[in-house]
Amino acid sequence: MIATSYGSMTVNELFDFYVKMKQKRGKISVHTIENYTKMLNKNMRKRKFAGIPIQVVRKTHILDCYQEMQEDGVGNASITLIHKVLSSMFNHAVSEDYIRRNYAESIKSCG
Repeated sequence: MIATSYGSMTVNELFDFYVKMKQKRGKISVHTIENYTKMLNKNMRKRKFAGIPIQVVRKTHILDCYQEMQEDGVGNASITLIHKVLSSMFNHAVSEDYIRRNYAESIKSCG
């Protein structure tokens, strides 16, 4: 059963939730959290994609966001890091039954 209340959280909210959960469990260093947060704040937080509910995210949304970042001059290394973070976040959301599928996982090249 999908937890619909969690599925309605946005991509930004999932990021915040995911980082807090990892930090609470001691699975991520403060330095890593700072790097991820800085990268997402600078390159993704204000994009339309970041404000949509995770339950409606599809591969097209993710690819469009990466394309938009490239057009705005975001480097391939930054996009690749963002992709890794997104994929991990969505894997967590799947494992907790917030969403059914991680569409980021099917994207092989993002930079």
